[in-house]
Amino acid sequence: MDMKVQLSTKDINESVEEALITAGAQNPADGLRLPMSWSFRNYCKGSTWIIEFRPGFQLIIGEVNPFEDLMISLEEESKQFGIAICVSGKMRGTFRGQKDTLAMGQGQNSICFTPRSMKIMEYQGGQTNRSVAVRIEPRLLNTYLEGGSGHISADLRHIVDETSASYYSRIGPATTSMRMTVHQILHCPYHDSIKRMYLESKAMELITHQLAQLAGADSAHKRPAYLHADDIEKIHQAKDILVTNFQHPPTIQQLSHQVGLNDFKLKKGFPQIYGTSIYKYLLDHRFDRARHLLEEGRMNVSEVARAIGYSKLDHFHRSFKKRFGVTPGVYRRDAQSSH
Repeated sequence: MDMKVQLSTKDINESVEEALITAGAQNPADGLRLPMSWSFRNYCKGSTWIIEFRPGFQLIIGEVNPFEDLMISLEEESKQFGIAICVSGKMRGTFRGQKDTLAMGQGQNSICFTPRSMKIMEYQGGQTNRSVAVRIEPRLLNTYLEGGSGHISADLRHIVDETSASYYSRIGPATTSMRMTVHQILHCPYHDSIKRMYLESKAMELITHQLAQLAGADSAHKRPAYLHADDIEKIHQAKDILVTNFQHPPTIQQLSHQVGLNDFKLKKGFPQIYGTSIYKYLLDHRFDRARHLLEEGRMNVSEVARAIGYSKLDHFHRSFKKRFGVTPGVYRRDAQSSH
């Protein structure tokens, strides 16, 4: 049975004030790290990390771990775009007066503008729901675009130009570039003011990748085939199977049989959800894992190659250098020297 938590703006402000006291003194350059306050402790654990680079421009890293399925409703007056990447878990958002439901799973992204609305957020219990988000005011985004917003869709352009304040939302797959930027944000190698500069540049990268994705979709007039909710769930299951068995992955035929979805629909639907083919997603995951292991430094290059399913070290070397521009040995050394 779902738990429903009703929060007013006053409740949230009081909760933030209490969390601020709990957090204590922090380095301003690191932003603000808020532990889950007392208002939520009966329902979930987690934290929020907020870095405000300037008024109207924030980076937010959030983690919510609900004990059971959790529903939070709140009144919100937002004059900012929200660009978010779901790193893990699943989350769903609905807004008063809107038919659209924003449902995001791991590896998906969203851009949303929802002024003056009642928002209901739903989180699945028993799993870590982690996201990286950027919030930016339209006026500020317009200054970065230098008024040249003609390449984006008309409805989004009117919001950026502040000639409209209507609801806007889009959900899409997180591209390889987006996932790489998120990884760099979560594993920032710098400290203090340099860290702040680095994270601001990465926040701008996420905005750039998001707008580029929207521009590409609009210019190509892409209209993906309709997927039923159960098909989407099966595609998510297929992704989970791939990730779990990435060293020895099943064939597409085996995968389609395991999730109960024919291979044609699986091959066509997977890119709609994750923005890339099944094969490329698997490859991306392998090398994301390799990069993480090299950054940890507990394994040598040969051990990392075996850990991600490569039996021949020279093949791993060539593939890694082609993807990242350096050999795995150099990458490992540079990662260790920056710690």
